[in-house]
Amino acid sequence: MKRPEPIARLFSAPGSPLKGYQAIQQRAERLKRLLNRQLPEELHQSYSLGALHGRGLTLYAHDAMWATRLRYFSESLLAALKREPEYKTIQSVKIKLLPPTENVRHVSHPHYSVNGASQLRNGAEKLEEGELRNALLRLAEHLRNKPKG
Repeated sequence: MKRPEPIARLFSAPGSPLKGYQAIQQRAERLKRLLNRQLPEELHQSYSLGALHGRGLTLYAHDAMWATRLRYFSESLLAALKREPEYKTIQSVKIKLLPPTENVRHVSHPHYSVNGASQLRNGAEKLEEGELRNALLRLAEHLRNKPKG
């Protein structure tokens, strides 16, 4: 039986596709460290590296609040990138929002009590004439016409 090769040899063998993946991963780690040096610590985990294509870098924010905060730093990020020989050709930093990963919750319709409309009507009828009384009467009528359940 042939013995398995050490992992280090798989990554360092000439022509190995793993060698290329390792180089890409190391470059991404260097880029993330460079960006994190320019950002407040609370932003370090709020984004993911997107694509480094042509003259642009795309970062993906995990939610809208973090995207907004990251956009405030986009100019300083771009300046820091241009100072590095490896990234000096980058002309723009785009911040995009990652689509939500959790299931979208369906909004349930409110359930009205059987006596709610009549109690609301009784309370409104005890008020003097006015906008509040009229609004409560309209609401009671609306609730009376809603399906129960």
